[in-house]
Amino acid sequence: MASEAYTSHNTKRLDVQGTIDKILTTDYVQQELEKLKNGDR
Repeated sequence: MASEAYTSHNTKRLDVQGTIDKILTTDYVQQELEKLKNGDR
């Protein structure tokens, strides 16, 4: 268990590009991008 509570003051804040990069790592987004790439929509 963490010794310190999780708050917005002790976490890394992401800029827009950092947020995009993080979202792109999710399985759901990867699957949807693959569908678009393959023309499955």
